[in-house]
Amino acid sequence: MVVRRRRAILPDELFREACLGKGVHPVDDLAGVVAGRELDRAADLVGVAAYRRARDEAGLSPPALDRFAYTAFVYVGDTDEEGVEVGSKLLWFLNTSLKQAPQFSKFLPGRMPPEMAPRMWRTGPQAGARPADALIGMTAEQAIASKLMFAGRPETVYRQIMDCYAELGGFGHLIFIGRSGFLTHAEAEKSLRLFGNEVLPRLNEAAPAVAA
Repeated sequence: MVVRRRRAILPDELFREACLGKGVHPVDDLAGVVAGRELDRAADLVGVAAYRRARDEAGLSPPALDRFAYTAFVYVGDTDEEGVEVGSKLLWFLNTSLKQAPQFSKFLPGRMPPEMAPRMWRTGPQAGARPADALIGMTAEQAIASKLMFAGRPETVYRQIMDCYAELGGFGHLIFIGRSGFLTHAEAEKSLRLFGNEVLPRLNEAAPAVAA
């Protein structure tokens, strides 16, 4: 398994890329399954299935795991308690940066799908909401449960990642967000060192990186 910074292609693009038989380079154009985006767990699974199905229908060989990536917030501490407490700072990315003034959704062309536009102008119970609004206010426990974040001691983080890996049928790249919001340099460095020394070797052993 390769660890990289985040970049992704969403499910409709996955299907098109696969049907065209276009190779997807594992850095610039990852056929990614991405946590932390405005999609839910069902969409993650649909995206993977759509890509594999499209390649099969196009008469192409099954995709190698290096064509799939998963993005999540990651924090590794000495204990589970430390990992969750400090790792919760990463959720600034969801709790704060996703907030925006209503006019940005209403006035920016292309910001919302056409079918959602009328709802964005309404107020009250029928008012439209961005998919990302559901992520604002998410707690660390909720993020871990939904696999948007892997946090805890090294053993816990390894197990969380491998559980996600098994659920999705495997992926060749773990693209993680390890610094966000008010996480300090020292906290980020500690997490990276623990991840590199105690988690990554086990991931590489359990899921060796294999290129197509």
